[in-house]
Amino acid sequence: MTTPQTVPVVACLLGTLLLTSCSGQAAPAPENTPSPTPETTKTPTVVLDYEEEPEPEDEEEPPPPPIKPDRSLMEKMSCDAFEPEAPEDINVRFGNYTRSTQVKVGEGLIPGEEWWIVALELPADDSRDAGIRSFLTTEPGPPIPYVSWIEIGGDDPWGPVEWSRKKLVVAESALTKAHECLGVKPEG
Repeated sequence: MTTPQTVPVVACLLGTLLLTSCSGQAAPAPENTPSPTPETTKTPTVVLDYEEEPEPEDEEEPPPPPIKPDRSLMEKMSCDAFEPEAPEDINVRFGNYTRSTQVKVGEGLIPGEEWWIVALELPADDSRDAGIRSFLTTEPGPPIPYVSWIEIGGDDPWGPVEWSRKKLVVAESALTKAHECLGVKPEG
């Protein structure tokens, strides 16, 4: 921003620069002018006319409400026997389950990739208490190049799953259905 006082100063500086750059020498000082000293040299003061905006406060967004099952969807779902192609691999990875069930969730983000909820009832062992462990998996579906097993549980059960809220309601409904089929009462 320029003010009426800064225009002559800027013009004078530009003129001096032009003279200096054309001659290759410093502009000659007028003969009657004493050489500047720190006491006589004045630096023009530039005042910027603006207001600093306050920093926005880091407000944490409230967490979304928990995913709740949809009973009307659950009525259309069925619990099927979980029959893995390699049960010994399941036992090695997760423990020797005593009962199990699976409920189809449906297609995930990749077209043709089917997802299921698998719930396994496991006896107590050295690493955990007896109980139900639940997974979102592609295991029971048609053969694909890889199989995913995502454990569902804890404080943020769907945290590792990047689906839409609508799709997560379907998955939560399948999870609740699988637990009910194993005789586990839903929480809440």
